[in-house]
Amino acid sequence: MHYSNGKNLPLLKNVPIEKLVFGGQGMGHLDGKVYFVWNALPGETVTVQVTRQKKSFCEGYATDIISPAPNRITLQEEHALSCSPWQIMTPIAEKLWKIQLAKDAYYKFLSEIDLVEDPAQYYGYRNKIEYSFTHTATGELTFAFFKRWSHWRLPIHTCQLASAAINQKAEQVLAWLKTLPVTDHNLKSLIILSNERGETIAGLFVRDEGLPLANELGVVVYYSNPRSPAAVPTKLLHPGETIITTHVLGVPLQHDLLGFFQVNVPIFEQALTTISQYVNDGSEVIDCYGGVGAIALPLHRKIKTGVIIDSNQSAIISAQNTIQQLDIKNFSAQCVPTENILDIFNQNQTVILDPPRAGLHDDVTARLLEVKPKRIIYLSCNLSTQARDVERLLTGYKIIDAKLFNFFPRTPHIEGLIVLDKIM
Repeated sequence: MHYSNGKNLPLLKNVPIEKLVFGGQGMGHLDGKVYFVWNALPGETVTVQVTRQKKSFCEGYATDIISPAPNRITLQEEHALSCSPWQIMTPIAEKLWKIQLAKDAYYKFLSEIDLVEDPAQYYGYRNKIEYSFTHTATGELTFAFFKRWSHWRLPIHTCQLASAAINQKAEQVLAWLKTLPVTDHNLKSLIILSNERGETIAGLFVRDEGLPLANELGVVVYYSNPRSPAAVPTKLLHPGETIITTHVLGVPLQHDLLGFFQVNVPIFEQALTTISQYVNDGSEVIDCYGGVGAIALPLHRKIKTGVIIDSNQSAIISAQNTIQQLDIKNFSAQCVPTENILDIFNQNQTVILDPPRAGLHDDVTARLLEVKPKRIIYLSCNLSTQARDVERLLTGYKIIDAKLFNFFPRTPHIEGLIVLDKIM
């Protein structure tokens, strides 16, 4: 221990980093305590600024790399640790570590797994970005991301993970805001979505509902309660477009400015191509946690009957609009939590699962094991909860395929796909 910052948290030298953990940090031990460290790679010795200190572990970030790992590379962006902290390593190292972390999560039932990725999509893949605001040293308004280890806002210019259309739209919005009598204290956040045709929609969230924010950029403006840190609309101040259409495997899907949609469509389409191999022609499909229908609707031509289930009303409205516009007679969409519609399952179905990070509700797992649909296709953004759920399902199912998909290059995040068939 050498010196403390203003919060009396230590700066430690010579912390050896042993491996990467599921959250994305490097892990090491020193003086009987575990350290989880951002900006650190296995094999490195680093100086750690502690940001959180508990009895048995500390969290922090590396301020100095005393002995760098051979796979460390220079960050392409100063703010990379806020949005893409694995920019510090080579793409090859990223792939190997994502496979290893998956093996760690799936160790009870899988020993080998491969990662599907597109090296051409390591940057510029995100079709959605949320910016905060701050000001430069000279007081000029600018976009910001939060520092990963604090609540401080870090000024940014563009983000290389974002699509070119998003970066262009962001520049236009910022230029407009600079012409107005506003500061970063008046503004909360800006959300921009883009699609494969370069179209964008944008939503600005402000803390002051008296601001003169009428615009010709198509930006919808919301007053958002300053007491809430989230970008939640409290009152519409200026109307704008809130729906965008993205083509997935050639099928146009509507999705909302405030809703969920896959941020890396090219890799998502590769996952769908794999999923399609396990949706037999004439299948009865239940798409649970289905959102706007991004999985089932692009496969609708193979499906005899399809039901999309989700608890988000705006997502289901988007799914229903797509079904109506494409005149898909054999599909419906219902706004209901999956755990509240358990009677919908039967043994002849193919069930698609794409739950939130918390994984499956216990009642859903129990019902699947009771009814035993013939096939379960489980896509997840959280391998640990997916592993928990799959382990339970293996009492009545067997794994017939498993793959990883690099939806989020240069970050620790990854998607896992596991396909299970009922044990006869």
